[in-house]
Amino acid sequence: MNKKPVAPEHAPILDQYELWLRSWSDSERTVEARMVMARARLHEWGLDGLTGANVIAFLARPGLSRWTRSTYHAHLTCFLGWMTASGFIEANPMDSARSPKRPKSIPRPLSEPEVERVLSVVQGRVRDWIMLALLQGLRASEIAKIRGEDVTGGDLYVDGKGGKQVVLPAHPDIQFMATRMPAYGPWFPGPDDGHVRSQQVSLIVGRLFHSLGITGSIHRCRHVYGTRLQRSGMNIRTVQKLMRHENLDTTAAYSAVDEDELRAGILMLPSLMEPTSPDAA
Repeated sequence: MNKKPVAPEHAPILDQYELWLRSWSDSERTVEARMVMARARLHEWGLDGLTGANVIAFLARPGLSRWTRSTYHAHLTCFLGWMTASGFIEANPMDSARSPKRPKSIPRPLSEPEVERVLSVVQGRVRDWIMLALLQGLRASEIAKIRGEDVTGGDLYVDGKGGKQVVLPAHPDIQFMATRMPAYGPWFPGPDDGHVRSQQVSLIVGRLFHSLGITGSIHRCRHVYGTRLQRSGMNIRTVQKLMRHENLDTTAAYSAVDEDELRAGILMLPSLMEPTSPDAA
């Protein structure tokens, strides 16, 4: 975590805020990102500087992408809302800052040649991580936490995003993977509650992709998963269930459609032109 120095009187505030975040969020990345924002704002502004004017100026800085501006707005909404509810400030500065329009997600699956390129070189646990993303659509945090007890009887138990727990059919390749993994305890041991850190999963796979001339992170493998499910002709509602999305629009954002599929869709429509007789002239 990028820790900015803070005044001694602000340290207890940050400790309380972190404790509150961890009371409901199971995402280490979210907690760290929001703590970085909180620490930086207290370092630069202090309590007196937590004002609507400063928030607006911060979000209006040139050079911020729409995604970054939207993310910063969410982090500030969380922190300053908590500060207000906890009595550290009287009025919520976010009341005067409009929420920026969040850009639509664009599907970014690896291409099939990129998938082949990755699988042709990757080995060991990194290959296992990528297989879990490609064949089960697991996120980095879910891959990091998987345990031997989670794969049993043809099912895969997933401790998912936001603490949501679901059971998915386990792909045959994942069932086979389970035969060489520990039957109990973490599949990928590490320092984060006994398992590897999700950030390490993302970092190592990202470096692998970069070495192969591929941009992005392991999350692009989840995009491959969603795209392949949809291209198989599966009902979109079934894809939504397998992707574990509450909103169908989110599923659509993970499912790419290429030009050939668009053309094929158009050609499936019947012709409305009357047949032309050879004798017509």
